[in-house]
Amino acid sequence: MSPNLCPPKAPLASAQRVLSRSRSRSRATSLSLSLAVALLSAPALLTPPASPAAAQPAPQVSMESLRDQGLLYYSKKMVPLAREQFDLAYATPTGPKDFRVVYYRAKTAYLQLNLEVAFEMAELATQVAGDERDKTESQKLLDELKGQFSYVQINAAKEETNKRGRIFLETKRRILNQTKREQFESIRTRFRSTEVDLPTKIYLPHGNYTANNVPFNIEQGAAQVPSVDIFLQIVQSEGPRQSNAVLYTVLGVGGVALLTTGALLFLSSDPEVRERMSLSLTNDAAGVTP
Repeated sequence: MSPNLCPPKAPLASAQRVLSRSRSRSRATSLSLSLAVALLSAPALLTPPASPAAAQPAPQVSMESLRDQGLLYYSKKMVPLAREQFDLAYATPTGPKDFRVVYYRAKTAYLQLNLEVAFEMAELATQVAGDERDKTESQKLLDELKGQFSYVQINAAKEETNKRGRIFLETKRRILNQTKREQFESIRTRFRSTEVDLPTKIYLPHGNYTANNVPFNIEQGAAQVPSVDIFLQIVQSEGPRQSNAVLYTVLGVGGVALLTTGALLFLSSDPEVRERMSLSLTNDAAGVTP
């Protein structure tokens, strides 16, 4: 057969390989650009938009408005919301002198079994009560609290060096009364999840308990308040994980580009593309211009 009639196979195969490699390089370049754009856009996507209202100062709310809102929530049995309003009202200059603020702050704290606040507010309510009716109501509340609960004085042991920690409360025997058992469990959960400073008081239903394995008894009408010295329970909390924004900040634009190129180098199946990208990565890291 004449040489002019036979197609040149070797040049055709070589051209096909070049075309295939060119397409691979184009796909790798396109993917690299897409990843680079995505990484460069990450900080803007991770940053929440600024709220216009955050720049404006909050309007001042009067003690009377906070108190009345709390009374409204209380009448609707929305105790957590009522407690929040009474706490805010009590924090105002005239709040501690207002009987209804103090009295209902005691009642809502009592319903939430935050007994340290309940006792403090009930005693204060008997002092700020203006008429006989208020004095009777506040004294009745205080007597009800004293009839069910008393406190233990918790001090730091001599060798204790921690300033803050948690107190793990347990009963020395099972509480049979369901109401008292539920009350204790609520108080126990709060102190297991909240760090406190020592010394402190803890109000509990009358019974036998341990605080961080130190035993004590709370008895109604006892002549002496129980007092224990303990070591605080320290709970190690996990630190926050680093976000992509932190990684971007630490590495900078050049580091992100290197990571992107390295990822593409790993993913590429074309030997020539891997070789070219490897050389490019090495030159960029060394600051060499090809």
